[in-house]
Amino acid sequence: MRKIPAIISFLLALVIMLSIFPMLADANFSNGYPDKDIEVTPSGLAKGKQTIKVKVTGTATPRPKTVWTQGDYDIWQATRNEGDRVETQTFSSGDNALPMEKAVKDKINTTNYVPASLQDEAGNRFQKVFVKSVGIDDISYVDVATYTPVGAKPDFEKGKLFAIIETKTGYPNKVTEKRQYGIRQDGDKKFQADYETPLKIDYSGYVNETKEIRVREDMQLQVDDVKSLVAEIRTKAYNQEEFGNWVNVSKRAEQIEWSSNQKEVVYVEKLTGQIVAKTSERQSSRQNGKIPKMDRITFMKM
Repeated sequence: MRKIPAIISFLLALVIMLSIFPMLADANFSNGYPDKDIEVTPSGLAKGKQTIKVKVTGTATPRPKTVWTQGDYDIWQATRNEGDRVETQTFSSGDNALPMEKAVKDKINTTNYVPASLQDEAGNRFQKVFVKSVGIDDISYVDVATYTPVGAKPDFEKGKLFAIIETKTGYPNKVTEKRQYGIRQDGDKKFQADYETPLKIDYSGYVNETKEIRVREDMQLQVDDVKSLVAEIRTKAYNQEEFGNWVNVSKRAEQIEWSSNQKEVVYVEKLTGQIVAKTSERQSSRQNGKIPKMDRITFMKM
């Protein structure tokens, strides 16, 4: 009888750690990945693919305004976003005419106030058009002379984009801009008066990035054969619909980890990806015209 060397046919199961992300940060994470407000799925060791979800934030200081329009008499009107009007009387007369102070409660959509880009805790910036689930974290009034807030804060629901503000404008608050737009029936000028009602709005949302890893080739080895494997990674960035090109990361030993799910068959050096076929030989012979079986094991490549 002669010995038939065992043949190992395998697909390597590659295990990667979270450190794969800082290693392959692209231009979108030029400052590296943040230490907090980051979720990795699946967490810890993962086969084949991991997705990160990173919280991003931004602050806006918009300057909405209440516009009072003078009529032919001593009545001024301000129109709310929902269409109904608020009226107030006139302070002074002629060229000095101004609306008297009156509260206006309004529901505003803050979508257009979201900053053009938001950033994570590491200072990486992301275009708002690709940020998911953007909503208000907090909103507050600003202490200026042009309006008087009603209540401590605007009314809002965290994570949403609508808010209800209630402010008093008109005299004695300072008018931001006043302009003539016509002549009254009595010959006096008619005016419009703008009162800015600036706000401070904190927004948050998140961006996703996915990385996928693969072993580039399958192979057959005889017992005690040594082979260095090639690992490649590709990224689907937060602003991409498809994955980018594969990148060879086999030599980045400090930030990836290799593992075999059957170490008694194939040993994998965890830092280098070098493998050694370990299955023992089996003594076999042709009997009754049958070909001896060869040891064989299959690994799943992710």
